[in-house]
Amino acid sequence: MKATPGARKRRPYAARVPIARRREQLLDAALTIINRDGYGSLSIASVAAEAGVTRPVVYSAYDDLDSLALALLDRTQRRAIDQVMEVLQPLLAHDVDIHAWVSTQLRQLIDVVSADKDTWRPILTHIPGRPAEVSERIELSRTAIKEVIADVIRSVGRSRIDPVIGAHAALGTLEEIGRQLLLEPAVLDVEACIETAQVLLFAIVETAPR
Repeated sequence: MKATPGARKRRPYAARVPIARRREQLLDAALTIINRDGYGSLSIASVAAEAGVTRPVVYSAYDDLDSLALALLDRTQRRAIDQVMEVLQPLLAHDVDIHAWVSTQLRQLIDVVSADKDTWRPILTHIPGRPAEVSERIELSRTAIKEVIADVIRSVGRSRIDPVIGAHAALGTLEEIGRQLLLEPAVLDVEACIETAQVLLFAIVETAPR
C-alpha cells in the first residue's frame, strides 16, 4: 500500500524496559561512540541513534549529556578498579609467591582486558578529545592502585627499593602490557609478556639487595 500524501514517517519505537537496564544500554552506546569516534562525537542525538531509540528515551534516563557522561565515567572507573583489585588481592597475602602470582593472575588480567576492551580502551589508549575530568579520574585510579602495590613492597620487608618508585614501575609494566593488548593483539606475545613481568616484578619486590 502506498503511503498517503503528507503521512508522517513513524519514529522508531523503543520497547519499554526497566530504567536500570535502559541506562546501561545507553551507557554502552555512549562508550561505543567514544571508542569509535572520539569524545567530540558524543551527544544525546548520537547516543539515541547508536542505541536505536529516540532522544526522549535518552532524556527519560538522563537529564542531559553531562549527567550521562558522568554516569559513564563512574561506571568505567568502578569496573576498572574492581577488575584490577581482584587480580591484585592475592599480593596482599603473607609470603606471596611473586612468580606464581604473575603466571596466574597476570594471565587473568590479560583475559579480563581482552573480554572488556571497550572499558579499557579509553583508560589505556589515547582517545581524541578526552576531557580533563576523565584524565583526572584515570590518574586518581592509578594512584589508588599504586598505593596498593607500594604497600605490598613495604610488606615484603626484604627490599631496599623505594616503594613509590617500585609501584610506579610495576604499574607501568602492567599498563604497557594492557596497551599493547588493545593496540596490537595479533602480534602480542603473551608468554613473553608474562615472563618479562615476572623478571621485573620479582626484582622490584623480592631480590633487591638487603
